[in-house]
Amino acid sequence: MTGTGNASRLGPARDGAHAGGKTTLVLIRHGESWANQAGVVAGERTCRGLTEVGEAQARALADRLVATGELRDDRPAFLYASTLQRARETAEILAPAFSLSPEDVVLDRGWCELRPGEADGLTWEAYLRAYGVGDPRRSALGYDPDLPFSPGGESWSGFRARVAATLRRAAERHRGGLVVVATHAGTIEAAFLDLIGATARPSEAGVPLGVSREAGVPLGVSSGAGVPLGASSEEDGAVAIQDHAPVVGPGLRIGLRVENTSVNEWECSETDGRWRLVRFNDWAHGRGASWSSGA
Repeated sequence: MTGTGNASRLGPARDGAHAGGKTTLVLIRHGESWANQAGVVAGERTCRGLTEVGEAQARALADRLVATGELRDDRPAFLYASTLQRARETAEILAPAFSLSPEDVVLDRGWCELRPGEADGLTWEAYLRAYGVGDPRRSALGYDPDLPFSPGGESWSGFRARVAATLRRAAERHRGGLVVVATHAGTIEAAFLDLIGATARPSEAGVPLGVSREAGVPLGVSSGAGVPLGASSEEDGAVAIQDHAPVVGPGLRIGLRVENTSVNEWECSETDGRWRLVRFNDWAHGRGASWSSGA
């Protein structure tokens, strides 16, 4: 295992480039963590890694990837993880499925969950008492995307900008290759919003875009092509999201459900340079298991 920055050990900026091919980005949410079970805000300081269930989830995914060969081809594979223990442990379990060792996992802080600041280690209940309840800037429908999660932490808009820069740096560095990242639900949502080409537009009558005026809850995002976001590439094919991209603001949170160890795959063609969603929240290896998901 190496690095906590931009993975400098991997060499030239376009390591593994294949002319005329495609770049594949696979974002995998970590397995169930101690923080999920305990209801704790766990950043780099207090993350205690995976539960036994989380380890089993990661092993199930690794076994599936070996059995199906669905992410195996002749391109080089590069395996990243955020520096949070739960993501690192997930990547270490997955490494053999890509013919890599745990020492090949590259840690990169750019893939971390939103940095919580001084709230790191608080229960969610304590966090809401201290920073959320009664503060309209952090309410479900009217939060300020530029407001830090807590003092010393990141804002949602800052987090989205950091994730966007990280994924584009990785895609350029490994153009034509397979980039696999063990990461977090928030990071996957931020990447999703960036890759569908979200653009700013003022909300109407004070209701944030993507939120139902009647129900006051996030609306589902559709591909516009009749293909559900949870569909697998084998069943429904890749979705050219840019052709049907919803117009959303840079501060939008759409509350995507991302299961522990789910596979979220994007690809970018060398011919047109456009990102396409191949599958989202694919956790077929968990069907029938009594696994719960958390934050």
